[in-house]
This record gives sequence, C-alpha cells and structure tokens, in this order.
Amino acid sequence: STPHIVPNSPTSNHLDRLVKDKKSSILSAIPGTTKTTLVLAWLSRLHEIYPQAEVYVACAKNDSFLGLNQIPGRVKVCSKAKQVVEQLQAVADILTKRKNTSEKDRDFNDKPVRFLFDDGTYLLNLVKQSKELFKKFKELM
Repeated sequence: STPHIVPNSPTSNHLDRLVKDKKSSILSAIPGTTKTTLVLAWLSRLHEIYPQAEVYVACAKNDSFLGLNQIPGRVKVCSKAKQVVEQLQAVADILTKRKNTSEKDRDFNDKPVRFLFDDGTYLLNLVKQSKELFKKFKELM
C-alpha cells in the first residue's frame, strides 16, 4: 500500500524537494530503517506531481513498486550484472535522446525520467564482478 505522509509536514516538504530535484539522491541505511517506505512515498508523490513521469527500477527483490512492475520494461529484477547495466542504459538512451532534441521540440518538462537503483549495495557488488560491465556502469553513472 501507499505510505501516508502528512501534508505540509517537514517530511512532506522534504519529499517534495526530492521529487522536484533534478539531481541524483542516495538513500542508504541498514535493513529495517524504512527505506522501502520512503521509496514508495517518493514514487507516490512523484506520480502525484508528475503523472507522466517515467520511472525505471533495477532491483534485487520482486516488488511491485506501486504497480510499476505492470509496465513492460520498467522494473527489472536483476540477478545478473548485465541486467543492471541494461536497465541503466535504457534510461541513458532516453536522456540522450532528450538532450539532442531541439529546444522548440521539447515537450517533456512535465515528464521526468527517474532511475531507482534499489538494493544498491547488492547490485553494485554484482556489477563489480565483471570489469567490462563495471566500466560501462561507471560511464553511465
């Protein structure tokens, strides 16, 4: 279920800043510290503010991510390093295409693209097992 965040609370205001920020954010903590709850609240708020947002997820667990798993290609449960890099490449391709779109043809300001690297430590260690894939991963990040 979608976590409830009290409107106009410090948590809500911080969440809004995370959603609207175009920079990367890292959420890292030990198990049991409500990271998943925060991620689900972020996804929910992202789609409230930007209904056309495109979110791609590389993860190690089979989670619905608020229904994103129902959209083909959006959630990739990665058990191999190549899958992690492929998901990141898909996002990089979208962003490159957008970057190369002329100013007058840009119609995606209300359609942000976000990449969620869930279970990051596990996935990073998976990618590091292949020098070639780790190199590609670093280039994409």
